[in-house]
Amino acid sequence: MTEIPILEGVKNREYYGRSATTIENKCKIEYGTEQGLAALIYGEKGLSSLPIQDIAGEHIDTDNEYMYYYSVEFIK
Repeated sequence: MTEIPILEGVKNREYYGRSATTIENKCKIEYGTEQGLAALIYGEKGLSSLPIQDIAGEHIDTDNEYMYYYSVEFIK
C-alpha cells in the first residue's frame, strides 16, 4: 500500500475525509492519452475540489499549496 502524506500536522485531519458510494458519470477510455482520475488539493488555508476537467485543462484558481493528481494511460 502506498501512503500519501496528506494534511500531515493538521489538527483533526481525519474529519476531512470523504467517500463515495456510486459513480455518477462514466468517461470513455481514450487509448494512448493521459486521462485524469482524481485530484486531491489542499493547503494551509483548507481543502478545495475542482472538476477534473478544469485541472487537466490548467484552469486552476486555488490558494492551496499542494495537489496530488492521479492519471492513467491505457495502451492497446
